[in-house]
Formats: sequence, structure tokens, C-alpha cells
Amino acid sequence: MSLNGFFDFSFHTKSPILVETALLGRGLSFLKNELLLYLWPNYENVVLLWLEEGKLRGGLLHHFLEVRGKNWPRLNSRELAESKGSAISGFLTASALLRIAAALPGERRRIIVTAGMGGIRGGNISVDLHELLYSPDLLLASAFKDSQELETSLDFLRERGVRLLGWQCERLDGFLFREDSHALDSSLKTEKEAQQLFSREDGKSVVLFNPLPPSVRIKEREMLAEAIKRGEEAHRAGVDFHPVVNEALDRASSGRASLLQLLALIANILLAFRLNAEWEEI
Repeated sequence: MSLNGFFDFSFHTKSPILVETALLGRGLSFLKNELLLYLWPNYENVVLLWLEEGKLRGGLLHHFLEVRGKNWPRLNSRELAESKGSAISGFLTASALLRIAAALPGERRRIIVTAGMGGIRGGNISVDLHELLYSPDLLLASAFKDSQELETSLDFLRERGVRLLGWQCERLDGFLFREDSHALDSSLKTEKEAQQLFSREDGKSVVLFNPLPPSVRIKEREMLAEAIKRGEEAHRAGVDFHPVVNEALDRASSGRASLLQLLALIANILLAFRLNAEWEEI
């Protein structure tokens, strides 16, 4: 995907950390902008990306908050590519950022940050997974979204050569809720160990999982079952599945689901910042 004429801004850093905006734009409706500003790690190289009237725009959190309240759709990588030359606006998913990152020059891997990533559910394969098969970069995520099939999603990526690593963990056991754990390929214990991931030379993508501590997760799994049911009903009616699931979880948990997702995203940004700093020394 060519980015010529697509960007409506310039990166002010040679090593931007790219943060998806689909979660902040469509998934955390219970959280006020003031809380985001209070908690957010406002580093210059942490860049949020969105599409506005057919142009890619990016900036720090306070720039993004100017458009956060808009009723825009979530756009994946395919929808982003199809939007070129149009006047479409939207919040970008992890797959869209993987597509954008792959088009950026340089030998070093770019870091794309999300919280809960797409996976496989009922035979439906998220565009996040398809995009990872062609990406030379690193996706930093907490886990697959709880609505996805964890083991099936891991197997799909592993069988196709995507490296699956854990940050100070060797197994993955869910996102906001705890599930049966499944082995990852290996674990990174320190930022120094992550230097091995610096280069795009092998052309393969890496997913680094940084899961929420089990003790802070939601224990009432019936909330998840009901939220998925509502999401499936919405999907059959032509409405985007994930925002409906997020809203149902928020209502059932009195906003705790949104807060956990925000904290997960921030923790991943902080980890990405440390890894990026380590790579600067190479």
C-alpha cells in the first residue's frame, strides 16, 4: 500500500510508536477524556493514527481527543486501503496500523500497540491475523479479545510462521477474563533481550503479549457470555460486533471493563517506549 498523498501530517520522530485508535474511539465510551489525559503517557514518539476525510492524521492524545467523540466507524487494513481517494473518516484498528507501518522505510521493526487484538471466532478470522502474515513488524498486545478462541488463534499464527512471545510470561490465559492457558513460543525477561527483535531482516512479524495480571481480571464470566450474545445479535443486524460487546461489558461491570482495557493499553505503550529506547542504542 503506497502512502503517497495519504498522510496529512509528518512524523516528528524517526522511531514512532504507533497506537491504534479503534479502542479509544469506539470501545471506551464509559471513560471521560479527562481520565485519559490524566493517565496517558504523553511521550512525543507515541503517535495515535486515524483517518479524517480520506487523509491519515496522527498526533498526541490531545490531538486525537478533538475527534474522539465523532460517530466514525472502525477501519481495518482492507477498509483503509479501499478508502484511498475517498472522503471517509474512521478510527484505525491494529491491522490498519500494521499495513501503514509496513509501508514506512527503514531496517528496524516498528512497534504497533493495541490492548485486546483480533483472533478467530466460529471460523471467522480477524483481519488482524491476516495482516500479521505479511508484516515485518512487532504488534504489542495484551491478549486476544475474550470473544475470540485463544488456542485456535495462536495455532493459526504459529503454523504460518508468526513468532508468539510473552513479556515475562511463557503462557497466555486470556484478556479481561481468565481462560485455560496455552504455551507461547518463548518469553522475554528483559528489555535487553528484546534487542534481538530490532531488525526487519527476516521479514516475519512478531506478536509480543503483555497480559493483565490475573488478580485484576473480571471473575464473573456470565458477563462475557451475555456480552457476546449481544454482539452476535448486533452483527446479524449489520452492526459492528466489538463495540457492542465492549458496551455490554461496561454496563455489566459498571465501567470496570473499560478501565482495565485502558490500563492494558497504557501498560503496553510504556513497555513499547522502553523497548524503543533499548533499540535506539543498537
